[in-house]
Amino acid sequence: MSLSLRLRAERKTISEQMRTLLTSTSPTAAEQWKKLDAAQEALRVRIENTELDSIESSVTSESRSRAQLPMIGGHESENTLSPQDEVRATSEYRKAFLHLCRTGKESYETRALSSTGDGQTLIPIGFERNLEVKLKSYSGMRQCCKTIKTLTGSSITWPTVDDTGNIGAIVAESGGVTTADPTFSSVTLGSSLISSKEVITPIQVIQDSGVDLEAYLEEAFAVRIGRSMEANYTTGSGTITGLITALVAAGGRSVSAVGANANSGNAGDTDLNSIGTADLGNLVSALDPAYVENAVFMANSSTWNKLRSQLDRYGRPVWSVSVATGEPDRCWGHKFYYNQQMAAIGNGNISMLFFDPSKYLIRDSLGVTFVVLREKYIENHQLAFLAFARTDGKLLQPAAGVYLQHPAS
Repeated sequence: MSLSLRLRAERKTISEQMRTLLTSTSPTAAEQWKKLDAAQEALRVRIENTELDSIESSVTSESRSRAQLPMIGGHESENTLSPQDEVRATSEYRKAFLHLCRTGKESYETRALSSTGDGQTLIPIGFERNLEVKLKSYSGMRQCCKTIKTLTGSSITWPTVDDTGNIGAIVAESGGVTTADPTFSSVTLGSSLISSKEVITPIQVIQDSGVDLEAYLEEAFAVRIGRSMEANYTTGSGTITGLITALVAAGGRSVSAVGANANSGNAGDTDLNSIGTADLGNLVSALDPAYVENAVFMANSSTWNKLRSQLDRYGRPVWSVSVATGEPDRCWGHKFYYNQQMAAIGNGNISMLFFDPSKYLIRDSLGVTFVVLREKYIENHQLAFLAFARTDGKLLQPAAGVYLQHPAS
């Protein structure tokens, strides 16, 4: 059994102990539950890191293979890289890139580095794949939503269709048929530029051969770019249209919070400070059945922390732990994702989403580009690194999502 599966089994056992404590009358049950909750949360983080390391290792060993994402906007064949990416996948390119990172200077090898024409350098394929994996750690939207990659940054039009309002009909013998056309529309995806901001590093650290510079830069860029992407995919109102922004603008996608009073019997659990099973059920009921099967819940960690101790009216926890590698936990029978850019439970806040993630489209353009700032901080014996990513996000079908909103007062 792999380490990941062993950890998942251990976490499953802890969650079952927590389930027993939720209905216990022991005066120490609440304290024991908190300790077990801390233990399972630590295991969850360890599992994510273990599986992330496994994916990164696989990605690095197959860095020349095609990314497992749809590609449009170019003429790549099914099993090959573009000519530029063929260069980026070579060991020579990787050595040249690391030389540039460690010294801030070019050598004869760096002539092979792919330039975008404005001083920016494309990162090696393996580096990019690892960065893509890490980005998902900081973006629940990228973990579950549909993602495409394009070979250019030009605007593209993506068709949408909604046929949920149409049904078939019985036709009498020799009778004619009527028409019922689906609703066709489209969205336009651009290519917004997101910056990591400067990552300033002492030259001594860069020159230290004991430092894993790649891992350091991957982590720094992923944290900054990933959080920026998550914020824009969630509540963006500029060139990137966030999921919540689009649902609010569409109208009629809101579900009013009821609270957990019916579950706990505690008068203090109101629609202003809690979420109950009635809220979860109302979210599911508000979504067209055509989208429910694939739909997922999404909320921030503080909301999820409260739901872990929630029981339904029959005394069963709404939270269930996943024991399958790569599978998230479930809430009310549906997959559940973290999104730290969502608001917590509170007055007037939108604290939870329930939506079909295949109906929110994320578009990535070209590769991540990289700049070394050689002179700006040299008086402090420092170099600065900077990464850029081009992306966009649009909701394809407003009917595919609903949100839970708490009253203003």
